[in-house]
Amino acid sequence: MKRLAACFLIATLLLAVPALSEKGHFVRHAKRDGKTDLLITYYVYEPPELTEGMPLVIYLHGSSERGDNALGNSLPLFIKNGDVLCDHTLLLVPQLPQALTRWSYVEETLMEIIREVIGRYGADESRIALVGYSLGGLGVWDLAGHYPGRFTRVMPVAGRINDEIFIDAFEMCQLKTFVGTKDETVDPKTAIEFTQALIEAGYDAELFQLEATHSQMPHRVFKNEEALAWIWMEKGNKKK
Repeated sequence: MKRLAACFLIATLLLAVPALSEKGHFVRHAKRDGKTDLLITYYVYEPPELTEGMPLVIYLHGSSERGDNALGNSLPLFIKNGDVLCDHTLLLVPQLPQALTRWSYVEETLMEIIREVIGRYGADESRIALVGYSLGGLGVWDLAGHYPGRFTRVMPVAGRINDEIFIDAFEMCQLKTFVGTKDETVDPKTAIEFTQALIEAGYDAELFQLEATHSQMPHRVFKNEEALAWIWMEKGNKKK
């Protein structure tokens, strides 16, 4: 009888353990790029409760994460480790193949992936944020500049501007640019000058110059509650 009671107690304790489904997780997908014929892997972070009309954040990683390490640094890693909560937002993390050195080489496929994710999850098209660090910051400038009006909020972090993009492309989005004043890897000059031009033109743009090196920028930005609330669409207005 004592043994039976002990077994019953153990079973009761096991039932009391919170279900693993209470934590969100990354789901892996892949799509072949028509121009390069390369397979573009991408990950979607599904929060604990999926609901219709959730915001969507697209994160573009840096050069060191090319190949198979899209979740190995910066914002995706902070979420995986539980350092950053992403409870009410979908996060899309594409993987740039090792053979490619620019996100712009697969822009059309990226846009197809974004459309597919929006359709699959019923995401809110008026709340789409585009975020990226380093090479991903360059990718953010390119993608937002080449697809005007597609993204609600745009946040390049430590990303230079290499190609010609036009100020008018940013008329319908909200922009926050983050650069490091101690960044010796990516010269912040182009991002500073372009953001200042947007501000002078009266667009919804802000420039943040942080006293940080290149490698310190992800921690300074993607662990900042104000910055996170903004990209998660928890702060500020939707696109009108």
